[in-house]
Amino acid sequence: MTDTAFAPAKLPVIATFKKAFQVSLKSGGRILLFSMLFLAVYFAAALIVGLLAGLVGIVVAERLNLDPGSPGFILAILAVAVPGFLAILVIAFRFSFGLTRLADAACDGRTLKFADILRNPRPNLLVYIALSLALGLMTLVGLLAFIVPGFMVMTAFALAPIAMILEDKGLRDSLTRSRELTKGNRWRFFAIYLLINLTFLPFSLGSNLVAQRLQASGNVQGSILVSLSVVVLSMLFSVFIMVLYVVVFRELRALKDRPAAVAAPVPDPQTEDDGVPA
Repeated sequence: MTDTAFAPAKLPVIATFKKAFQVSLKSGGRILLFSMLFLAVYFAAALIVGLLAGLVGIVVAERLNLDPGSPGFILAILAVAVPGFLAILVIAFRFSFGLTRLADAACDGRTLKFADILRNPRPNLLVYIALSLALGLMTLVGLLAFIVPGFMVMTAFALAPIAMILEDKGLRDSLTRSRELTKGNRWRFFAIYLLINLTFLPFSLGSNLVAQRLQASGNVQGSILVSLSVVVLSMLFSVFIMVLYVVVFRELRALKDRPAAVAAPVPDPQTEDDGVPA
């Protein structure tokens, strides 16, 4: 008998937090390392693109005798900056997909190679961007109509990106999958979202206030130390959030996709009505 035989009808909020915390403690270091690798690659790529764009602009301006603010100078810079920005965008999304896969593997105790994750061509980047835009538009319309519908739309389709990454679904199927998984548990999912923000918001506001007061008092070293601490803790918190959302996805999938035989066990034909073997 599988564990899903005892799965509750509703998403257990506290148990979900506990499981995500345990997974984060066990495998969060690897996910954090992957995040730090992304930051290093991201900033290095941004620096290279910026330097190349500036160099091209200077060379073009000198050879064509263009002013720094002329359209030709700007076009020369954009000719390098735009493809470079698109390349950085691809890198950012690939690392984002990798973080989700690492969190999913951590829930099973599996280990994935970073190189294999980054080489994975799925999901399609354009389709994923279309999904992100669709989610943003639906949430915005819901919030403009009324606050509660906006939150319900957000929770109903919040797992669509994870479904696209982990289950290789298309745009429409990802939205449908998220809606089906969250059905009947959207208020509980919203409670998890609310708890995350209520936990992080006071820390963020308090740390920024402390850093500002230290800087105002002339304690620059203390201000820098607090700022660095905030960055580190924010990265740890982001790892926990990533793991938490994957755990929610997996828990809801266990509830919704459990076999009928598990959800409603069939009596053993080898036994009589009183449960005694024939």
